[in-house]
Amino acid sequence: MIDFLVAILGPVLKVRPTPPHIPKGALDPVVFRASERYLSYRYLLASVQIVPMFAAAAVFAVSVGVAGDHGKPAPTAVWAIFSLVLVGVVLGAAFSLVGVRLDWEFHRYVMTDRCVRIRRGVWEQVEATLTYANVQNVRVVQGPLERLFGIASVVVDTAGSAGRTAQQDPMLKHHRGVIRGIADAHALRDRIMERMRQGKSSGLGDPDEAPEAEPETEATLLRAVREQARGLAADLRGRGPA
Repeated sequence: MIDFLVAILGPVLKVRPTPPHIPKGALDPVVFRASERYLSYRYLLASVQIVPMFAAAAVFAVSVGVAGDHGKPAPTAVWAIFSLVLVGVVLGAAFSLVGVRLDWEFHRYVMTDRCVRIRRGVWEQVEATLTYANVQNVRVVQGPLERLFGIASVVVDTAGSAGRTAQQDPMLKHHRGVIRGIADAHALRDRIMERMRQGKSSGLGDPDEAPEAEPETEATLLRAVREQARGLAADLRGRGPA
């Protein structure tokens, strides 16, 4: 069923359940997506949202039945309305569950030696790129229900230079990218942090030595100014009073 919907929606919406494009020249690309346990977790959340609709339909049916038992048979129009409402609830529940599955199918990640790329969406497919050079913090977020399913999210906070992208893409809202539904979230966080360190160590110069260059340059300039001042003072003394 899902494969059929993917095959139909893909050509119509011009989207494909494929991983994000791997940048040219990228090394060690790793393609992955959320755990199947995350899919079960999303099914549970969707079911919880559907339950009140079925409960309301059940209350309506009981109310109509009670009215009929007291000698007030429910009009045919009332049962027709109830049938339409029930059909709407069933269709809404089906669309909600199918939407959860399609979202999981079209949500993919790629991690390379330079960046992490996120692609998601069916009606509107969005792709975001988190470069290690802009990453400021990586953390694991896990709620009580996620702990029950053994999954977590890896939150990547990026520098403010990505502000324009953050405004255009909800995935980077507040300069933040979220990799959801990961079974080994702590291992993924450690890999991202390790690649951040590798990127910094492969840059020009040693970051620890950079602050020492500026004081040395200032000292050299001060010595040059002092020598010029001494020479000017000697010239003035040699001339004497006018």
